[in-house]
Amino acid sequence: MNGGVYDPYCGTPPDPADLFVQWNFDPILIIFITLTGWILYRRAPTARKKTYGSLALALLLVAFVSPLCALTSSLFSARATHHLLVTSLLAPCIVFALGNAPLFSRIKTPLLSSAFFLVVLWAWHLPVVYDFALSGTWQYWLMQLLLILASLFLWNDLLSVRETGMAAVVALFAATQMALLGALLTFASRPLFAAHFLTTESYGLSPLTDQQLAGLIMWVPSALPFLLVAVLKLMQLLTCAATPAGRA
Repeated sequence: MNGGVYDPYCGTPPDPADLFVQWNFDPILIIFITLTGWILYRRAPTARKKTYGSLALALLLVAFVSPLCALTSSLFSARATHHLLVTSLLAPCIVFALGNAPLFSRIKTPLLSSAFFLVVLWAWHLPVVYDFALSGTWQYWLMQLLLILASLFLWNDLLSVRETGMAAVVALFAATQMALLGALLTFASRPLFAAHFLTTESYGLSPLTDQQLAGLIMWVPSALPFLLVAVLKLMQLLTCAATPAGRA
């Protein structure tokens, strides 16, 4: 859709002066988030898990209701921030809150979940697919739901106690993919996403600078949670191996 018509779900690119009044009160979205919050609260069995559920609800509001949603129509770096919230913060909070739910307890397929996450992550950042996601409401939500599902399945495997070794490998794999994607965006010699060729200047950024900032967000902050899990899982694995039972 290079040079085509964009109809982003989050609206037309906002003027910076009007950004902070650009809240998204889509009634269907509000109902969905309300139901999600109710499910998270009811299904979380402990106060600690309810706290994670509350964090997940707050992240949903920031990602899809706050002016960040509108800003993603203007800045690719805002889109990268949005993806950071979904893949690296929202998904683990939901898994922490609902980790004992039947769906999450039965689905533990590290290789499949990592492949699913890889495909969705890279697809989102292909210019032609990115244009597709900004071409209408159902296209946007198709890509968003795929990203959320892929992130949930991946974090479900990462946080599985019984898959310590595999979880460490999968976490390192995810961190590497985030870093590689971020590096490619940071060092690209030209802007890649036509949707933002004319939307960044009012925020004091060229399209290329905006893309480089997005790359840095993907490279470091987005990869850090996965890297942290990898380190913790490796430490857990080494601790188990050092015990008499681990040496038996």
